[in-house]
Order: sequence, then structure tokens, then C-alpha cells
Amino acid sequence: MLNTVIETQMQQLASKSLDSSNKFGYDKSTKILYCYLLWAKKTSNNDLVKEVTKELSFEENFDLKTIEFGEEYTEDDCVSAVREIVDNNNGINEWMYSSPSSLNKLVTKIINLKDGESFCDFGSGDGKLLLNVFDAAHKNKFNCKYTGYEINAKQVLVSKCLMCMLNVDATIINCDFMRDINRGQFDKGYLFPPFGLRYSIDEWDSLKGIYGDLFTSRTESELLYLLKAFENIKENGKLVIVFTTGAAFRSSGMLARKYLVENNYVEGIISLPARTLGFTAIPIDLWILKKDQKKSNVIKMLDASNNISDKGSKIAVELDVSTIIEEYNNNAKCVSIEDIKKNEYSLSINIYEAEKLTDSILNPVNIADVCEIEKGSQYTISKFKDQISNTPTDYQLLTSINIQDGIVDYDSLSYVYPDPKLLKFKLEEGDIVVTTKSTVVKTFVANDLPDRNIIVTGGMIILKPDTSKVNPTYVKMFLDSSIGKSEFKSIIKGNTIGFIPFKDFKERMIISCPSLEKQNKLSEQYNNMLWTINALTKQLADTKDELANIIENSLNEGE
Repeated sequence: MLNTVIETQMQQLASKSLDSSNKFGYDKSTKILYCYLLWAKKTSNNDLVKEVTKELSFEENFDLKTIEFGEEYTEDDCVSAVREIVDNNNGINEWMYSSPSSLNKLVTKIINLKDGESFCDFGSGDGKLLLNVFDAAHKNKFNCKYTGYEINAKQVLVSKCLMCMLNVDATIINCDFMRDINRGQFDKGYLFPPFGLRYSIDEWDSLKGIYGDLFTSRTESELLYLLKAFENIKENGKLVIVFTTGAAFRSSGMLARKYLVENNYVEGIISLPARTLGFTAIPIDLWILKKDQKKSNVIKMLDASNNISDKGSKIAVELDVSTIIEEYNNNAKCVSIEDIKKNEYSLSINIYEAEKLTDSILNPVNIADVCEIEKGSQYTISKFKDQISNTPTDYQLLTSINIQDGIVDYDSLSYVYPDPKLLKFKLEEGDIVVTTKSTVVKTFVANDLPDRNIIVTGGMIILKPDTSKVNPTYVKMFLDSSIGKSEFKSIIKGNTIGFIPFKDFKERMIISCPSLEKQNKLSEQYNNMLWTINALTKQLADTKDELANIIENSLNEGE
């Protein structure tokens, strides 16, 4: 195969490089550049040879004649080799400049470029997405125009080589599109902004321009990228954007989202699986914006977080593109603009999926109607390090780590010196504790409390049930159920390790509230099963200890 020959040639030519460092490596971009040299030799096309040889740290007068194939390969062989290189991402660093193939296929389907239309990738990287969009249009014999903006000079060169070899008439512009005042107008566009980019105050002020009133924080640079790119989409055009899920609900981006929603710019949101991207496990959304004269009263929302056709490599999953497109076109949830306004212009799918789920909950009530809800201490255990007592006292600290499978071993809790100010965070019999800062929400019902003051520390919420309305164990059972977990999912904030805002939990958490008689029966059944599990767990631990002591016991007994 030609790619094998390319790697061999690269090893042989590495010694000719002016730069003896690792610049002449085996990353995808370098392979494409080298393959271009092979192709240029076959076609006598020298347009980019000087730039490529300079990038590869060869002499500027590098002679293509020094490249020996070893066997006779054709121009088509070079093109096939490039196609193979483009379609494969082998190292995690390569994903930084090239989206996964299945994400590109999904975006290409959504873009759906038509004959005579123009397309722009506002951060084109190595040109892979441009190539995908071209291939789809070319298959239908469409005549379209293609433009890419890219700030990284090497990636610009790589994409130019690709377009040249694959006969794509594309304009690749080496600049930051945010600062280019001469951007054109395009029918369709794609934006994959840098995540978490924080400009200096002066840069931020100069870039905001007419959008200055829409931002309260420099942390929302992704939304500013969106607004800048959307300026260059024509009437009846479309822009597809990759965002982290946080952009959909962060309060600092509320005014920008309000602007988009109230101007009828948001067509839909698609929530994608974790590990869709190769360089991060952060979940992402696709935002689909349109400039359509037709007024729409709804925004389409699709939870595609489980639409995976293949787990793929250890780096990224493979999206089930056909199913996602089918579901988005025919079965996406249509959320009214009024509902979005009521939720502070949040575009988080979890909120509206939970609302749909709430409609099916039997006898739904707000949790604040059946429980008093209080915060635990604002301090985590690290804040108590100077108050830890090595001898037993009447005060112990409960942390989220102490809650295991809904059970707390009180004897294992840390003791602290008595402090009456902590008593307002004291656990009472029947209280329910909910953790708010962890990858998994834990719950615990306080039963058979010891005759000591158990203090609930930071990162937890205390529920004090009205026992005339709800059984504490039943409340825990509901919170732990699949429905309860979906409810939590709708209010959890954050991209990696989530947290539950106290206000959202208190105002938006819904539970099913059947008759107290039914709750008591379910709770009794639950407690009986829990008792059985605890007994079996203790028996298993005792058996393991006995097993470990067989040899020692036999030696002590003698022969």
C-alpha cells in the first residue's frame, strides 16, 4: 500500500530535514503534506511544493526527483492514499484539528448543501469537513462554492494540499475570522469554536461590537463566535454549531440566547453522546440556526445521547447518523417559545425532556410541598481540619463519601469539637440527605440515629419530610428511581462533574405522591429487601475473613 511506502520514505527523508527535532513526525498532517509531494511529482503540479518543503523543514530548493517510490504508483494511488489518511484519526492530538468522521457526516447531512449554494467552515482545520460537504454535493453533481477560515498556518497548508489533490475549488483563508471585516455571505455554514477561550478585557471589548449588551461575562466567547459567524449567513441560510452543553443554560449567556430565540433564529438543538469528540469526554450539543422569514413558535429538541452505532475507538464513539437525522426530522420534541422564556431562555434539552416525563408521573407534586428543604453546612470536611478530635465527642461530621449504597456507618464518621453553631445542620430522625456535587447523586434516610449530633457538611441538601403526606423511605426510593434520576438530570449543571443548584432543586424537583398507605407498603418492602442485602453483605464479609484464616487456623492447630 502507498501509505506504507510513504512512511518508509518519510523515515528515509527525515535525515534530510533541516530541523532535527520531532517536527518531522508521523502525524496525519505531515503525512498529507508528504503525500502531496508524491502527487506533485506525478502531476508536475508545483503550486504548493515550496511551501510544503519549507513546512517540512527541507531546503527550499528541495528536488522532487529525490523522492523514489520504490514501485510505480499512479496519481490515483496518491489520491487514494490521501483519502485513507483523512478518514483515519490515530492519535489524540490529531483530533484537535479534525472532527470525528461520524460527526462530520451528521453535520453534512444537516447542512444539506444544494446546487448553486455557498458553504463556509468558520474554523476549517485540516479541511476534512469541507471535503465531506463537497463530496455530498459533488455526488449529486451540484456546482457549489466552498470557503474555509483557519488561524493555524500549517492546517491551512494541509487543507490547500487536500483541495488541490482532490480537485475541490475551495478558498482557504489564513486568519481569525472574528477579526476579518471583509467576510463574505454564505448560504450554509459550520462553526466549531474553541471551548473555554477567555479573551483579555481589551480584546473582548473590541470584539463584542454591537453585541456588547448581550454579555455579562467573558466566559461566553463561544456564543460571541456564533453571533459573529451568523452575521455571514444569507437570508434563508443555515448555520450548524458545536457547543458544550453548558452554553445552553449558563446564566451568563442568557441574554445572547434570548436574542437568538426572540429573533426566530434557533431551529433546533441536538444533544450528542459523551465522547463524540476525540479530545474530550465533555458532552456536546449541535445548535442549528436559520435565517428564515417564516415565524416559528417552537424549537425542535432531540436527545440523541444514546444514538451510537459503534463505541468506536477508545478515543471517540461512532454516531448513528441515519437514526439521528430520522429522529430530528420526524420525532424531535417541539418546545414552545413560551416555555423557553419561562425557563430563562435555557436551551438545555434535559429540562424539556424532564417536563415531558413529568406529564406521565402519577399524582405529581413539587418536592417543596411535602418536605422542608435546607442546605447542609457551607463547609466541606477540609474546613474542619483544625476541629477534628481524636477522641469521641457528641459531634460527628457526615460527608458524601460516608454515604455508600444508601447506608451510613455512624461509627466511621469523624468526631469534631463541640460547636453549638453547627446544630442548625444537625440530622434528625427521618431526614433525607441528597448529595449535590458528584458524578452520581447519592441519597440517605436517617434511621436509628446514635445519641450524638450528626452534622451535615457542604455539598448536600437536607429534606425534612412532612410525614402526614410522605414516607421518608418512599421519597428516597423515588429519587433513586429511573424517573427520579431523569428529574435530577434536568436540573444538574456543569459539563463534567455536575452540581445541583439548591434553588432549582427546591423549585423544579417533582415527585410522585400516591396515597400514604401505598407509600408505607412500598417502603416496608424496600426496607425488608435492604435488611436482607445488609445481612448477606455481613455474611459475605464474615465468610471472606474465615476463608483468609483457614491456613493460619490449620497451622495453629498442628497436624
